[in-house]
Amino acid sequence: MTDAPGAVAHFCAALRHLVQAHHVPQSALARALHRSESTVSELLAGRRSTAPRLDDVLRIVRFCREHTSVPDLPGLSLDPAYWRFRHAELEVLADAEAGEQRRQRPPRPEVDRRAWLEEDGGDVAGAVAVLAGRRARLQDFAEELLAPLTLDGSPPADLRALLDGYPGRVRAALGTERTALLCAADVVLHVAAFCEAVARAGFTPAEDWSAGPADVTTDVLHELGQIELGSFRVREPAELRAELAASYRAAGEVVRRPAAPGGPAPEQLAREAMRRYDALVSGLCWDCPEFRLTSDSMVVPMEEDEPPAREDRTGLGRMGTLLSAFADGGRAPDRARARLRAPIAAVEGSGLVIPSLAEGYVAPSFRFAPRPVDRHLAGRS
Repeated sequence: MTDAPGAVAHFCAALRHLVQAHHVPQSALARALHRSESTVSELLAGRRSTAPRLDDVLRIVRFCREHTSVPDLPGLSLDPAYWRFRHAELEVLADAEAGEQRRQRPPRPEVDRRAWLEEDGGDVAGAVAVLAGRRARLQDFAEELLAPLTLDGSPPADLRALLDGYPGRVRAALGTERTALLCAADVVLHVAAFCEAVARAGFTPAEDWSAGPADVTTDVLHELGQIELGSFRVREPAELRAELAASYRAAGEVVRRPAAPGGPAPEQLAREAMRRYDALVSGLCWDCPEFRLTSDSMVVPMEEDEPPAREDRTGLGRMGTLLSAFADGGRAPDRARARLRAPIAAVEGSGLVIPSLAEGYVAPSFRFAPRPVDRHLAGRS
């Protein structure tokens, strides 16, 4: 990322002058902030598009005040209230600048969905671009989505804007373009669930963390990209869930290595990621049945009260057994049960004959039976 012009760059420059004026080494500042030196260097150099977090700014000011004997310099106050005011002013100016940039930005060309699917279907940035379409306000959403992986306390991204109108777009698309939309949502939800789990865990970098946040993000995406999601290849839900859990465990180990002591273990992080994944997927499956057909990984439990194999399953026999369970164990007369077990369509020389409405109709009198069983339970004679 290049140096950001405008309010953010000026604010970071003032913070950098404060650190330099009080002769605070960046290595000591990085240890105090639980950040890598590269992260602190990028912050002070203004190589960012958004305002730094207020907590980080106040920690820098506090560290400078505690480790210097130099009095306040003009424009370089060590008063936290002064920097709170400057930061609040920065947020207003940065929002105004971002809005102006979005208005001046030319319409973004829509991503070639077919090319993304065939060339790099597992790419997160491409998946976000497929879902964002021409909406310019979502141009930097991939960076926002992956921000928690930098371990700087960034909140999880809100997917509602990205998935707004998604079911309608899926139904309007055909063939490969529809498949690309389904696959893109699969990729984004898979990654978003893990990023949410990391954000909720509250990880901070260890003091001896030398690698930059980009390395962690790259390694996490590599681990998450090792599986083929349901929209890419059809498989059993149990097999897919096992692979999802394994990818989250591997990604959890990547995040755990540079993090400071404390926080959840990789297994706990994987369980939280699976919980968030189930919540995200179930919500989208409810709105978009087409997505459910390819990506729902919930394992439907087998019925524990399956009828024995010896039971006659012809005709309406099983329905009669089910209704009897609601009748407190009561049974219909033998003649009625024989009619229930009879085939619905008789086989004749010319093939199957569909029964008439009168022959296939089940009398409403076959309902919940009181005790003792009414002899007219099965209907008319």
